[in-house]
Amino acid sequence: MLPLRFRRNLGFLLFMAALAALPVAAQDDDRTACTQIARWKPGPEAVASPADANLFKSETLACTDYLYGINGQSKNFDLARRCCLTRADSSQVLAMIFANGWGVRRDYDAATYFLCKAEEEGIAQAEVTGMLEHIAGMRAAKAPEDLDYCKELTSGYGMSVCQQLENDRAAPLIEARIAAIEKSLDPAGKKALAALRKAADAFAEADALRIAEVNRGGTIYPSVVSGATQEISTAFVATLESYAKTRAKAADAAAAKAADDRLNQAFGKARQAFEKCDYCQETEKIRHEELRDAQRAWIAYRDAWKTLYQARWKGAAPPATLDREIITALSAARTEELLAIGKEDG
Repeated sequence: MLPLRFRRNLGFLLFMAALAALPVAAQDDDRTACTQIARWKPGPEAVASPADANLFKSETLACTDYLYGINGQSKNFDLARRCCLTRADSSQVLAMIFANGWGVRRDYDAATYFLCKAEEEGIAQAEVTGMLEHIAGMRAAKAPEDLDYCKELTSGYGMSVCQQLENDRAAPLIEARIAAIEKSLDPAGKKALAALRKAADAFAEADALRIAEVNRGGTIYPSVVSGATQEISTAFVATLESYAKTRAKAADAAAAKAADDRLNQAFGKARQAFEKCDYCQETEKIRHEELRDAQRAWIAYRDAWKTLYQARWKGAAPPATLDREIITALSAARTEELLAIGKEDG
């Protein structure tokens, strides 16, 4: 699976350099395979029909929606293949379809043919080479492991594509988990949940931008933003499930104040950590602003939590008691996150 966070530009550059330094023999094998397969003639299953070209002419359609059964589409290998055959940017997907026998018989020659076209469409050479090597292994294996483009990533573009695919696959499960909680709420609780979700989305976006700031300008930046947003949103759902089932730990006024003091101290340490960053001196101001914006979004998120928590546990304790419980619990969790920022960036 695609990693959700890349925390260092330097580490990423070293990672990319290692992948780019492919053995010359591997590159030669790549060129040889493509030269040989150029004479291969695609069969009917590997050629788009005029009817398919008309059926899948929409530029906004994602053929992978059919392949994986996401974004409201049912899984349909036949439609996925026919869709990809009409597009000029889906050869790596066709390679997986034919190599893995998804809706068609396994055809390693067809898979190789489409992989060689994929490089012409902008897929990174190292990714094409890795997939070609995998196909070579599949030919000799008794029980071949499926070809998976997302396991051969070396480019920021590929990482963004696969991160978005991961997000799309996770979305229905997240929505189902939230819907299960919504059913247990009264009208006031449902309204509070809707407001909390908006605040949670705003915080996820702001904090993801803060996380990804160190990668701004790089090809990996979109995938880091997308992955971080998904990670934060998933954590929110887990928190939602927890406090929908069980109240937060009891907290008196002194405990609530102590939690707020620790939160403010942790925020200050996180800001100071950026000033110790020896590779981001030119972006200190921007990173301070990203952290500030994320914290402001978190405060709005925390306040929205109070309304939902009050609605969920109405009558279980006085309103002031409920407020202290949830604020103290959320502040403690955010404090740990801010302290982690200081350790990572200091």
